[in-house]
Amino acid sequence: MESHSRRQKRLADPAHGTHLMPENDEPGTGLPISVLYVDDEPALLEPTKLSLEKQGRLSVDTTTNVRSAREMMEKNNYDVIVSDYQMPGTDGIEFLRQLRTEGNTVPFIIFTGKGREDAVIEAYNSGADFYLAKGGNPKAMFLDLTHKIEQVVNRRRTEEALRKSEEKYRAIFETFDDLYYKTDMQGIIQALSPSCLKLTGYDPAELIGHSVLDLYPDPEQRQQLVEELLLNGSVHDYEIILQNKDGVPRDVSVTSHILRDTGGNPVAIEGVLHDVTDRKQMESALLASEEKYRTLADFLPIMVFETDREGRATFANRLTYPTFGITAADIVNGINILDYIVPEEREAAKQGVVELFRGRERSPHEYTLMKKDGSRFPAIIRSAAIHDWKSQSITGIRGVVIDLTEQKKQESALKEAYSGLEHKVKERTRELSELTESLQKEIAEKNRVMEALLASEEKYRTLVEQIGDIVFHVDPSGLITYISPHALEESGRLQDTINIIDVAPAEYRDQIRRLLDPSAPTHDLIAGFEFPLLSPGNSKTVLYEINATPTFDKENAYTGYSGIARNITERKNLQNAVAASLKEKETLLKEIHHRVKNNMQVISSLLNLQIKLLKDEKSREALLESQNRVMSIALVHEKLYQSKSFAEIDFHDYLKKISENLLQSYGVPRGKIRVDIQGQNVILPLEKAIPVSLIINELLSNAFKYAYPGDRTGTILVSLGQDGDRYTLIVRDDGIGLPETIGLDNIETLGLQLVISLVGQLVGTIALDRIGGTEFRIEFTKEIAGE
Repeated sequence: MESHSRRQKRLADPAHGTHLMPENDEPGTGLPISVLYVDDEPALLEPTKLSLEKQGRLSVDTTTNVRSAREMMEKNNYDVIVSDYQMPGTDGIEFLRQLRTEGNTVPFIIFTGKGREDAVIEAYNSGADFYLAKGGNPKAMFLDLTHKIEQVVNRRRTEEALRKSEEKYRAIFETFDDLYYKTDMQGIIQALSPSCLKLTGYDPAELIGHSVLDLYPDPEQRQQLVEELLLNGSVHDYEIILQNKDGVPRDVSVTSHILRDTGGNPVAIEGVLHDVTDRKQMESALLASEEKYRTLADFLPIMVFETDREGRATFANRLTYPTFGITAADIVNGINILDYIVPEEREAAKQGVVELFRGRERSPHEYTLMKKDGSRFPAIIRSAAIHDWKSQSITGIRGVVIDLTEQKKQESALKEAYSGLEHKVKERTRELSELTESLQKEIAEKNRVMEALLASEEKYRTLVEQIGDIVFHVDPSGLITYISPHALEESGRLQDTINIIDVAPAEYRDQIRRLLDPSAPTHDLIAGFEFPLLSPGNSKTVLYEINATPTFDKENAYTGYSGIARNITERKNLQNAVAASLKEKETLLKEIHHRVKNNMQVISSLLNLQIKLLKDEKSREALLESQNRVMSIALVHEKLYQSKSFAEIDFHDYLKKISENLLQSYGVPRGKIRVDIQGQNVILPLEKAIPVSLIINELLSNAFKYAYPGDRTGTILVSLGQDGDRYTLIVRDDGIGLPETIGLDNIETLGLQLVISLVGQLVGTIALDRIGGTEFRIEFTKEIAGE
């Protein structure tokens, strides 16, 4: 048999802490009862306490007067008060009147041996729950008192439980968002929840007693709903249209059932209405959004595709068809994208798909692809899994294909052009006596490279400029409804709406209005339309080339233009820029140091052009590091040219300039890294300035790239001090620190190897400190190697 303790539940009682309540009992029964017994005869207190507590459920506190009883009630909560009638000072009935006047409804029993009929009447009129007379058989008397105590307390607890239950369900009903309703079979409204006001705009009192047909713009819908209910007895998520108080239609989901009498006859309908208008509007907006982005995909200069879980193509943009030699019918027939990867790479591609379906991100990967005719071409595929967030499952793959055929040819040409650049930089730095001849050769080489770039610019324009193109959609009024996110960031108008007519130059506005005019008989393709636009960031005029096509909705109504805007300012000004650069190089011949500085800038510009053309991140990083090294040397010659002495340089301004250039070169966000420059009035000879500049370039580059990953911020100290003929260079950051595997005796990276080599040229020493980040301390003197 189940034990008594296991059949009990714990409940919290404010007066007595945690008590036990038997399962399935009525509210309040079985719980301990706290009793306050007041009697002016001390001899009766202890026997009464013992007799009552013998029952096991009663806990009795006793006192001899009302004043003491009031003090005890301030400290404890009692379930019931048992009081004598006649007592010195305040009697039991007066005690009862005081409590009821104060609003205290604690159960109260008069227990006295001096009862009179008028006293009994007075006690009940004052609010007593029971009136018991002392005397007779003690056992029967205390048993009767115990019974009366349990009866009045259990009744009080039951009433309290019912009150709380009623309040709880009333609160649920009144805060119910969906609309509860009840009508008779003729449609007369009998009951409505308070949420009626939110869904219909009517107060429930305005509708109760009226026909529900007043809310139906189409009464036949109500007839169809009733027929469905009579046929099946209930409906679930049955969609209808109601109109609110303002006559505005609302989409509503109905879940209802028929109420029947004892004879099985239908007498009423009750149920719940759920407003699904917002959901319907969102579904419509999603369909429109999908159509818009599929249209925009056709304008992208790269191939876009989607597949199902088996790899069958479900979508491909317009560029995909001629590239692979396929048709729209092939997509409809469900061609498998793996069949268009060469057989020797197909297994690796399958493994990549498996990783995507396992939830792992897939980095861009280069493959050799096949066209329908069997010919091959190199390409990069970027892909991601398509998630169905409702079912929490992956339904396919979405990605882009970038044809690398032309890029591969371009990379080969760039490698040939780059092969001698590093050697030429060192050669020109060492051989100042041959600078004039070297500069002439450099200018000729630059002219050759620039001519090659100009000749191939048109051919490779789609590949080179796709990152900078702006994809847009403009409605007939000129309002831009979509624009590439990077264009918004650059313009600083993330929150504002943009009207192309307002921002266009005045002389172009009438022409744009004619192109967008919704009343025009036809809307033709826009190709090669050029117009200038003032850039908000730097107040410079940017020239754009616009290519766009008109768009139409499902009803074939004209909705505006979608297209691509391409910045062609650089292309237009390229010849002028080349001419200006050549003139600048000729001027460099007048002064040796000025020539060296500007020559370094020319080389840096060449490297920058090559960086823009490269897609391989490692190659870009290598060229960027070379560019920064060249610029660090160029800055030395620039400061030397500006210095009063051509043999030495004030290094403080140089440190500020090189740190600003490197911050910009590595794209460090403003405020992420602060560079603290210390080195006022430090003068370096030319022989020391170039190695020191290269050392600072390498150490700052490493700190910018690796010391502050993610959102981490910090400060880099660059200090150059001079004490007589001795110099101390400190580069310290408070970043994540150099890995323990890297030390000054086992350096494998080119940058740090270059630092060690340059310290040797300075005839100096280098020390590494890892406490609180990374610190390099380099000390050297004015002496030159070989002295």
